[in-house]
Amino acid sequence: MDITKKELETFCQGIQTLKAEKKEKADEIKARIEALACSKELTKKSISKFIKEWEEAQKNKEDYVLVDFESDALLLIAMPELNSSVEES
Repeated sequence: MDITKKELETFCQGIQTLKAEKKEKADEIKARIEALACSKELTKKSISKFIKEWEEAQKNKEDYVLVDFESDALLLIAMPELNSSVEES
């Protein structure tokens, strides 16, 4: 192996810096989600789910629509009580 202690220390310090920056960004994202949820009377989970789905739809709208349709259909099969269009007997 051809690596020095100094190179490893520099490498590790760089990784630590990146992890700290990543945590700061994650905290900023969390704060923005919380602020929107509070101001619009929404749940943080709803906003987080929306963001995730919005990002997926941005990648490929046609695939997103198909996957969303199929996953909703599967969920209604697994949990028919979620289907609001079914009349209760």
